Amino acid sequence: MNRGVSDDAWRAAGARLAADCAAVWAEAELIVKVRAPQPSEFGLLRAGSMLFTGLQLAPDPEQAHALLASGCTAIAYETVTGPGWGLPQRAPMSEVDGCMVMLAGAHWLERTQGGSGALMRGLPGVAPGDVVGLGGGVFGYNAARVASGIGARMTVRGRSPGRARFVRRRPASRGVSPAAAARAGWRRAPLASGCARRARAARRSRAP
Repeated sequence: MNRGVSDDAWRAAGARLAADCAAVWAEAELIVKVRAPQPSEFGLLRAGSMLFTGLQLAPDPEQAHALLASGCTAIAYETVTGPGWGLPQRAPMSEVDGCMVMLAGAHWLERTQGGSGALMRGLPGVAPGDVVGLGGGVFGYNAARVASGIGARMTVRGRSPGRARFVRRRPASRGVSPAAAARAGWRRAPLASGCARRARAARRSRAP
């Protein structure tokens, strides 16, 4: 299975290894996947089985129709709620994404990558770069932590003032401005992080 565990170890733990994926789909009552079904797997979906995986169906109507037509029970793990209506399955992914977005954004701001050349940390006599975070959830909080760590000035903008205050109070988020920061912070920021920016970019790419 190429996951750092030998086949014998799986068998010793009670697992039965199938010859191919089609056999697993045909026999298993519950399929647990990291990624959503790929087009090559749509024909393997069947009624009576249960699928537990990440399902972002809004931008993928083909997948949504395939799931409906199959008659299977599909559960999107990123929508499973925990205490306080949190999303425990989604939180670890958002933590990683929030940390990575700042590093990736700083990379693409380099002149050699076609960016503006803005230096997030700044230099003596040069102000640090401005970052706008859209939302103060798990993603936004971790982006703010990294932004603060590299010396950037970050403004967190979102619908929940309480969440923005939470981000600001965290020790690792010093220098993070609340959502009420001046609009000038948004206009001058060379880097924005958050789902809203990605969603707008996706809509523009699909526009005729």
